[in-house]
Amino acid sequence: MASILRSAPIGITLVIDRIIWQVNAYTLQISGYTEMELLGKNSRLLYTSEEEYEEAEKKISTQIQETGQACFEVQWQHKDGKVVDVQLNAAPVDPADSAKGLTCTFLDISNRKQAEEMLMNQLIRVNHQQAFISELTLMPEIMTGNLPDLMMVLTEKAAVLMGSERVSIWFFDTLETRLECLDLYCHSTGRHEKGKILTRTDYESEFTALRNNPFVDVSFPLEDPRVQSLVEGYLRPYGITALLDARIQAAEKNHGVLCFEHVGKEHIWEPDEITFACLLADQIALTLLNQERRIAEAEKIRLEESLRQAEKMRAIGQLAGGIAHDFNNQLTGIIGYSDLIRDKLAHQPELRHYADMILSSAQYSAQLTSQLLAFARKGKFQSVRVDMHTIIREILSILTHTIDRSITLTADLAAAASVTLGDPAQLQNAVLNLALNARDAMSSGGEMVFKTETMLFGKNGRTGPSHDVDPGEYLHLSVSDTGVGMDATVKERLFEPFFTTKEKGRGVGLGLAAVYGIVKNHKGCIEVQSEPGQGSVFHLYFPLTNTLSVNEPPTEKVSSPAPSGRCILLVDDENLLLQLGCEILQGLGHQVIPARNGQEAIACFKKAKGAVDVIFLDMIMPGLNGRDTFAVLHPFAPHVPIVLMSGYSLDGETQKLLTQGAFGFIQKPFRKTDLVRILETLPV
Repeated sequence: MASILRSAPIGITLVIDRIIWQVNAYTLQISGYTEMELLGKNSRLLYTSEEEYEEAEKKISTQIQETGQACFEVQWQHKDGKVVDVQLNAAPVDPADSAKGLTCTFLDISNRKQAEEMLMNQLIRVNHQQAFISELTLMPEIMTGNLPDLMMVLTEKAAVLMGSERVSIWFFDTLETRLECLDLYCHSTGRHEKGKILTRTDYESEFTALRNNPFVDVSFPLEDPRVQSLVEGYLRPYGITALLDARIQAAEKNHGVLCFEHVGKEHIWEPDEITFACLLADQIALTLLNQERRIAEAEKIRLEESLRQAEKMRAIGQLAGGIAHDFNNQLTGIIGYSDLIRDKLAHQPELRHYADMILSSAQYSAQLTSQLLAFARKGKFQSVRVDMHTIIREILSILTHTIDRSITLTADLAAAASVTLGDPAQLQNAVLNLALNARDAMSSGGEMVFKTETMLFGKNGRTGPSHDVDPGEYLHLSVSDTGVGMDATVKERLFEPFFTTKEKGRGVGLGLAAVYGIVKNHKGCIEVQSEPGQGSVFHLYFPLTNTLSVNEPPTEKVSSPAPSGRCILLVDDENLLLQLGCEILQGLGHQVIPARNGQEAIACFKKAKGAVDVIFLDMIMPGLNGRDTFAVLHPFAPHVPIVLMSGYSLDGETQKLLTQGAFGFIQKPFRKTDLVRILETLPV
């Protein structure tokens, strides 16, 4: 019996009247005392406190009275001071005689209690983790792709739930050669930091581990080969004793890493902590995808709006161009007959003055149609190399001497390249119009700034500012002011012809319309940023050129007094203009053959049998137009000069005929002096 008592795997003790009379080896083991130290001592010696001891004695007495035995958990205090969880069982040696004492058995359940506590803590932790994940999925920051706000919330809460001193979010660059910290939360200080950079060159092992694994859990960093490159430069300086990295991956691309860092005592990462870290990284990845989707949707809306606006402006442009062309034809009659009236009234100054006033009004109207043609993209006269920096400096020189001194002019011409192909006069007119518009917006003074930079759009560059911008390198010119600004309604109609917010008499609303047409006609685009009271910024984009050989403007032909007596074939479908041209040319001593369309012109030319010396050919006619008529007449008689006429400006179609052999071009409305001048340049 004694041997059984000694070798029993539980503690067995005989207690009589609270005094210990007998113990076995297991009791000595779990208490830390020797047999001599326990025998004859009050059993209070084994308990953590007087209260704990009295509570245990009370439970023993009560339970024995009720059931004949006692069983409960109690805490003992080991001799060295540590607390031991014990399961106590007690029963009377002789139920009929309590004086014989109690037989008590003890079982050390410290490991079990610790395991239960760990399990309970894990369950609580997992519940909190799941609750936070559920909370995250409903956060508007994730759905809207608001990464900056999400990061601050996530790092702070995750630090608490994981018990980590530092939680941070790092993002890779495009080539995954560097990691930049976008947010680092320090739990003890409650502060957020960012900006630290780690490079693959310095931390090769860590980068390799992140590339090859969805997570890197390091509980003993000083011994783990995966993070050896981090030890001296990162882990030791910050006192990091455990590290957990969860890769942020979206659409099969590694975007970065969510990092948990323990400082102080060692920490073994539990499976639920690793899972939680990976789930949080997935939420960051989801936010990134939503951010990209939101950007793509915004870009789609912007491009659709840009397309809609471009289609509207194109339709308005076609209408405006047609009106301007027809108006120019009518102005040609007004101006031409005004010239004839002036000639007839040389000795009647009062009536001649009336004719001059008619002529002046008509010429002002011609300027308006010229702006309409510019808007309708019918106003590009030349295609030569133009240095936009030179244009801007010329404009600044003009403004310096004319603009109110309360307006400060600033130029930041930083573009490395600034040469485009186009018409220098038109481009200067566009920039000057913007400058004047900025001036008018700053009646109380302010600052006007011209800036340039080069930008690459297309496959290897950024997305173009407009849907119809071709890939390539562009000059970006911005003209900004600190004036009154514009609201959305004004911005939407800003480039429409005849739309203006200026007072009556201060503008007809064609300046910005002309700018729009000029920029578009030079294969560029224009955008505006403005808010009421915040000033305005106009962004112009012109394609840069490296072309060395371009179609330079035709050299000025040497003129001499025009001989009379030429035979001129005049082709125009407008009866008024045909009659006017005949009267002017006949008045100059020439013989005129009128033709009302292309077919009639060819027939008249053939009937004349070589008598025609010059052909004036309208470009826009029903049936056989000017281009097709030229294609027939020029090969038939290449020696006969053909002068092209149009209510449009010198556009691409007309320019092409000039390169194919047309002698010259005259734009409607023209005056008698314009006809004389071009006749003087004809070969004798």
